[in-house]
Amino acid sequence: MSEPRFLPPKGKTEIHLATTEGGHSCVIYAIDPTDKKKGTIIPDRFRKLAIAENCGIVGIDDGEDESNTSPSKNDLIVAAITKIMERQIPEELEGDGRPKVAVVKKEAGFNVTKAQFEAAWPLYVEGLGAEDEGED
Repeated sequence: MSEPRFLPPKGKTEIHLATTEGGHSCVIYAIDPTDKKKGTIIPDRFRKLAIAENCGIVGIDDGEDESNTSPSKNDLIVAAITKIMERQIPEELEGDGRPKVAVVKKEAGFNVTKAQFEAAWPLYVEGLGAEDEGED
């Protein structure tokens, strides 16, 4: 599995993000110049800021104009699920291999209900199919 790749807001080819904590910054490109793939992998500290700036996530929002709304909590939940699944720490996973809701809540940084998790899980799985053909 790979980390989520973020896309700049619709209509832009790149966006610059910066934090006030330590003066960190990054750029999200529509096509990453380092590996020529769609979207950019960004450090964890910028993920919430990217969502707040209307950035999309490859596999969730590939630029198709489905609606004019801002990214939903599902985007953040899917990003949290992705991060947890990449770590594969047994204590963070249920018996079925899916992340525990409490761990998703902590990773996302806001309250995640079981229903929200259940709604986001298929989006996470669909993203795997788009990026890693054949792996679930």
